[in-house]
Parts: sequence; C-alpha cells; structure tokens
Amino acid sequence: RSSDLFFTKGVGRHKDYLQSFELALRGAGIEKCNLVMVSSI
Repeated sequence: RSSDLFFTKGVGRHKDYLQSFELALRGAGIEKCNLVMVSSI
C-alpha cells in the first residue's frame, strides 16, 4: 500500500479535448503515470 501523495499542475491547449488533456499531463510531468479515480462513497 502506497502512502505517497503529491500535487502537481499542468496546462494543455489544443482544439481537441483529449489532446489538450495529454498536453496537460505532459506539462505536469505525469504522462507516464496511471490515473486512478478514487471515491469515498
């Protein structure tokens, strides 16, 4: 179980939503990370 937590930010601008999202991930330096949605519900 990992207990690491960090915050980062990135900006991506492109006419296509998915491309802008990819650019934002690259800007934040987390393009090679797995994104996991977590809910307390």
